Amino acid sequence: RIADANFIEEFTSWEDVLRKWPSAIASKVALILKTRPDGTVKKRFIIDLLRSGVNGGARIPERIVLPRISDLVASVLDLMEYNTEAENDTADCNVELLTMDFTDAFYTLWLQEEARGQLAFRTFEGWAIFRRLCFGMAGAPLVWGRVAAAGCRLGQAIYDAREARIQCYVDDPAMAIRGCPEVRKALIALVL
Repeated sequence: RIADANFIEEFTSWEDVLRKWPSAIASKVALILKTRPDGTVKKRFIIDLLRSGVNGGARIPERIVLPRISDLVASVLDLMEYNTEAENDTADCNVELLTMDFTDAFYTLWLQEEARGQLAFRTFEGWAIFRRLCFGMAGAPLVWGRVAAAGCRLGQAIYDAREARIQCYVDDPAMAIRGCPEVRKALIALVL
């Protein structure tokens, strides 16, 4: 079996795929293997929707505009200006930076049933269809970007403007937290 049933639905023949999605389109798929520092291997499927023509039919009404590094620097400088007199007397009350990562970000989003037929590919045993958003889809960065932006806005909303700032870089939010060590730990735990 090629993957968990949560991610991929398998079929024994192309006719089975066409019964479920009459306008299904087959694409080539690649498997990229990446060895992590702990020695485990991460597998990432990338479906070639450009060559099969699926991406050509996609309508992408906008593009995601990522924050610049200067936006993160401005966030840090803004937080530094909020230091109170009491904090200025304590050497360890300052701004801390951290980054987070949404693990397998695209794969966390389910596709609508009717859209899945565009994500068919051949396997050794037959055919398979992605059930979730995957790498190679023209619209995937926009869809994920909207979800990540909403998540980061909600995350930002739990903080006072003097406590934290969040900037999201695709699936890696960067955060600036202000306060003494125990306050910063609590603020970080809150968003995580």
